Amino acid sequence: MNDILGKNQLLLASKSPRRSTLLESAGIPFKVIKCDWDEVYDPEMSVHSIPQFLAYQKALFVKDQLSKNHIILTADTVVVQNGKLLGKPKDKDEAIKTLTSLSNKSHTVITGTTFMSDSKIINTSCSSTVEFCELSNKEIVNYVEEGAPFDKAGSYGIQDWIGICKIKSIKGSYHNVMGLPTHIVYSVLKSWK
Repeated sequence: MNDILGKNQLLLASKSPRRSTLLESAGIPFKVIKCDWDEVYDPEMSVHSIPQFLAYQKALFVKDQLSKNHIILTADTVVVQNGKLLGKPKDKDEAIKTLTSLSNKSHTVITGTTFMSDSKIINTSCSSTVEFCELSNKEIVNYVEEGAPFDKAGSYGIQDWIGICKIKSIKGSYHNVMGLPTHIVYSVLKSWK
């Protein structure tokens, strides 16, 4: 996989440990760069366009770190249910409320990605539909008490026990739900010229 990038170096502008883990597991060499950008968007914007917009804005924010042969990768993942955005929970009560709303229902996970070099920009988007089994109040509270949902859109991680044991079905990319559609990343990098 080292030859996928040729003479290029991939710079991942993300604090997400899951995105780093996915790239490592895929054997794609990369370096993490700092991206402390406040995620701001127009509340009138379509929820389906928000992740791509945010990924692109993050790339613009770190653009000054680009050098020749660098490719910056940014991503943003959102959870949408009934047209409503379910972001990262602010506190335990919000996490419990979000997980309760997901119980025995389906929702959409959308990840927008931006690839940027000094001469090229590629924007992509990937959607997956996830359906949870019924979640008991005890299961929800136990998961929230573990502290797991607080850095995750939709208040859950598909790789956590709640995802492993309580997700009934996924239509689309599992890795997209984790936060990075690795099949798209591989395809874009492989064809990068």
